[in-house]
Amino acid sequence: IALSKSRLLYSTANLLYSVPLAGGDPESRAIDVLDNLEYSPDRTLAIFARARNPAGKIPIITVDTEGKMLERTLAEAETTSYLLSPDARRLVYSPKYGDLAMVDVQGSSQAKLLGRGNLEYALWSNSSKRLAFYDTDNHHVILANADGSTAQLGDAFTQQPDTLAFLPDESGILAINNDGYVKSRMRVLGVDGKVTEIAKGKDYWLKGIADNGSILTNQTIDSRGSPEFWLRTSQGINMMLGVLERCTTDSKYPFVGSLADPPRVAFVDVHGSFVVVDLDSGARVADKQTVVPAGAT
Repeated sequence: IALSKSRLLYSTANLLYSVPLAGGDPESRAIDVLDNLEYSPDRTLAIFARARNPAGKIPIITVDTEGKMLERTLAEAETTSYLLSPDARRLVYSPKYGDLAMVDVQGSSQAKLLGRGNLEYALWSNSSKRLAFYDTDNHHVILANADGSTAQLGDAFTQQPDTLAFLPDESGILAINNDGYVKSRMRVLGVDGKVTEIAKGKDYWLKGIADNGSILTNQTIDSRGSPEFWLRTSQGINMMLGVLERCTTDSKYPFVGSLADPPRVAFVDVHGSFVVVDLDSGARVADKQTVVPAGAT
């Protein structure tokens, strides 16, 4: 269910309906809505995958949710998966297995082939100006710009990176490659071509990147199954904040956190202390010997 300026939109039984907010009967806006129904931020455009056509391809369709209900085939893909930019102006899909291509949602340009990669490991920047993905042929991280131009970042990886994440200012991409401790590396691949090694020799799990660029990770699980919680910054801070009290088997170790302004993070350590750390300085600003109640967020 979604709301546009003048309509309520919903999908049921592979049909897309629109209901005027001023009142009236539901109007059918599209049929054969198979998968991945998404909307533009203003909800004036719906995007979805349709069942395979006679040529064996999956059409990716756009529909005007207001006005004349114009429907258009944006691309023909090999799978129902696609990656829509946050501003809904561009879309990345697989024209055939293993290939990635970018197309303008408004239809002002033809699709541009970006390289070989997996949609599951591709990501848009928050501004929608850049896309990052791992090229499975040359084993490099690729930066694609909104115009479809691409650049290879850093040196080759030995395997698919476990984590890719844009820095808040989009000056680089954090890449984590866990490869049996000794070969594991955490690097920032700058869009200017500069590569900065943040840490190596452990396995790392990204917990978050604050607005000021502070990188929060877990690493080095001890004999109790509890992970060390680390803070690293571009200003040279490289320190363990504590050992987390909570642990799960899927490497997503819960912590109570806030990455707001001023940038601070809060967590429960292995001793049951509720700790608050200033991410600009790395200093503890609160440390109470009280366990946060279960379910606290």
